[in-house]
Amino acid sequence: MDQQTQPVPGVVIDLAAISQQARKVVAIYDDIAAGSRPAPGALDEALRNLDAGPRPPGQLGADIAMLASGAEGASRQRALAAIERLRRVGRVSPTPPTARRWRPRARQRRNRRRAETRQLQLPGFDLPESPKEAS
Repeated sequence: MDQQTQPVPGVVIDLAAISQQARKVVAIYDDIAAGSRPAPGALDEALRNLDAGPRPPGQLGADIAMLASGAEGASRQRALAAIERLRRVGRVSPTPPTARRWRPRARQRRNRRRAETRQLQLPGFDLPESPKEAS
């Protein structure tokens, strides 16, 4: 393994710092894949901004460097895998989720009254009449 792919112990990676730039790069790649043409230089500018930001160590940092260099010498599969990793980073929310305040739920009243159930009669058996029915 080369040094770029080995995890660096004790390094905190702030994905929220690069998520906005990653979203821009992925959006431009998605537009290109859909057949539309982005503004001239938009992809270069987005990649330059992504490369200028904090560079995380490991595979993500290697992906950013590879895409910023124009993916020279990289296979199509490797470039697409790098874009998919950037897509996942782009989904990172820049703000922490707010804590939900606990509130007791309103109790729902259940109708505990049950319908009157009777034993089904089997054919050929006549049940004797109960005292209620006889009167």
